[in-house]
Amino acid sequence: GTPHWDYPTFLALSRRGLFSHTRDVVGIWRKHGSSATVALAGRDLGGANLAMTLALQTRQQLVGQRRLPAVGMVRRSWTEASARNIVQVGRILLRERRYAEARRLAWGAMRLKVGAAQRLKMLAIAVAAIGRIDLERISRWRGRRSTIEELV
Repeated sequence: GTPHWDYPTFLALSRRGLFSHTRDVVGIWRKHGSSATVALAGRDLGGANLAMTLALQTRQQLVGQRRLPAVGMVRRSWTEASARNIVQVGRILLRERRYAEARRLAWGAMRLKVGAAQRLKMLAIAVAAIGRIDLERISRWRGRRSTIEELV
């Protein structure tokens, strides 16, 4: 019942075995302005919370079978990942000149309990939206790689 289909899929896979780190590319996350990621970021908190609840339930079921992170760590990680996603979506919205949406998204995300670096990025999105500034252009001008390079 959630458009966040990847979380339940990964959770189901986690019940079948352990994940391993690899440097190989095994999938591609296509980011664009009309994707579900952009459409739902900061708006579908119920679906995101449902996915976190499923993750915690799966964790509880696997306790004793594997060494797992503490519940508090899962919650903090989830919040930080949500904030990173919101920042990326905000940058996509700025790139597409959807300034009002980017501003609303960034201001709404300021209530998340995240670290100073993430807060600063959300504030930068909000200010850039007010000033109608494309952060990707500034990033390239400074010689940095864009976090949404496939869009530019």
